[in-house]
Amino acid sequence: MFYSYIGENIVVEDRMLHWSFDHETNIRRYVEEALLGPKTPNLALLFPRETRLSSFMFREGIVYADLTEEAVLPPQGSWNVFRSLLTLNEGIRRNFSYVNDVRLFIGGNETFSEEFRWIFANSADNSRTSP
Repeated sequence: MFYSYIGENIVVEDRMLHWSFDHETNIRRYVEEALLGPKTPNLALLFPRETRLSSFMFREGIVYADLTEEAVLPPQGSWNVFRSLLTLNEGIRRNFSYVNDVRLFIGGNETFSEEFRWIFANSADNSRTSP
């Protein structure tokens, strides 16, 4: 999911990723694709282009993803970090039904853990992308 520069509409891109029998590999590929940004013109990046996935694990239904420190900077000065991380979190949950929780880190520090727990615990469809 990405945002349009025009009107800030949410746009979902369809991507064909190589499927694996390993859940961890599939989720990691999804996160790496999201970090690359949209392919559709006029859609905004969620994170700066320099952002990479430092480490990744999927254990007992929980995703642990650590992004490089560049992720704290809003891309092109337009979005905030909370919204970008929330969108990534929501995308993981929406695309992988076997994920129970997503814990996102930047530079080894967990981000917005309480906020995300509250949002996803109180959302019937897990589709809350507004900060």
